[in-house]
Amino acid sequence: LPFFRLYIEFTLRQAQAATSEILLNAKKHSKLAALLMKMLEKPELKGLGLEDYLIKPAQRIMKYPLLIKDLIENTEHGCLAYKSHQLTFLVSTPRLRKL
Repeated sequence: LPFFRLYIEFTLRQAQAATSEILLNAKKHSKLAALLMKMLEKPELKGLGLEDYLIKPAQRIMKYPLLIKDLIENTEHGCLAYKSHQLTFLVSTPRLRKL
């Protein structure tokens, strides 16, 4: 699954670049700085800033094994999909651990 590594690297770099750009612009523009501070005060955002949300795509990929495992646990054992889910889990999990 080499494309997962590329996906993670891309999203991490994208999040870092976006965060740097946002912080740089916030220093130059007081309205942006005020908006970012206002976001932190919103209870529904739980104190997370914009940069916390930009990293979500990279974190999401690490949850895929949990999703597949849950599919296995909730699929009938004799079903064709059960074997497919098992195979997907067995193949993908060790490769994701290497990332």
